[in-house]
Amino acid sequence: MMIRPHRGPGEEYPPVAPMVTPAHRTPDYPNAETTPMLHEEMARDRLRELRKQAEFGRVARRERAARRWQRVARWASHRAAHFEP
Repeated sequence: MMIRPHRGPGEEYPPVAPMVTPAHRTPDYPNAETTPMLHEEMARDRLRELRKQAEFGRVARRERAARRWQRVARWASHRAAHFEP
């Protein structure tokens, strides 16, 4: 808020600078914020991409774990056969 100096009789207030429209507001829609909406959409897109990568990683880990447990099961059966009379 700008405080105006006291004016004397016959004096006028100094001119006030025109309001500058922020870059993210358009003159046609002064209440529309386009840049934050664009950033939100980019953030949503990035989150979707990260979720896809995470899902791919989960699938790969499950496959790797399945192969590992198959090896462990194979080893355990060979080991059990070694100790059978």
